[in-house]
Amino acid sequence: MPKLGYRAHNLGRRPLEELADSLSQHGITSIQLALAKALSDLPPDDIAFAADYARKVRHALDARGIRIAVLGCYINPVHPDEESREKALSRFESHIGLAEDFGCAIVATETGSLNPDSSYNPSTAHVMVGVEAVATRHTVDSIGKMAALLNRLDSPRLGFHLPRPTGRISRLGRAGARRSRRSSGLTRA
Repeated sequence: MPKLGYRAHNLGRRPLEELADSLSQHGITSIQLALAKALSDLPPDDIAFAADYARKVRHALDARGIRIAVLGCYINPVHPDEESREKALSRFESHIGLAEDFGCAIVATETGSLNPDSSYNPSTAHVMVGVEAVATRHTVDSIGKMAALLNRLDSPRLGFHLPRPTGRISRLGRAGARRSRRSSGLTRA
């Protein structure tokens, strides 16, 4: 039977003991803990929090029967400003290094954005993304894998393209259209 978890920060940003009590009162036994979003009493520099703080959090939750399933560290790993990006990546690495002290084996983050505020660029909202099936050494190297990708992501803005026109295009186009209910073949000269 799968066990459902809860995002701790859905209860608001609170001091550790108050958050732990609230989670317990709601009968929550498994959480995603995004430290900066859930805890208001983090040490002043949450990048440099120590193993003893991680163990303090773990013990406060353990005492109430709550397990941290996922340690959340939501950063922008592709921030356009190098200093901001490096600071964020350092913070993520700290979370990875302390995950075991928190008692969990998963650290989650986001893929980020080339915009400083992690937003998408509205000027690209009408742009197609073409995935190129190039060679057997790539992850998408067959008609079946390309069709599966198109079907799974099912976006009108996602298509495929091949490096040169071949007989594979019509087969891939038919397979992609059949599996994803649309035709999205592109070629380049």
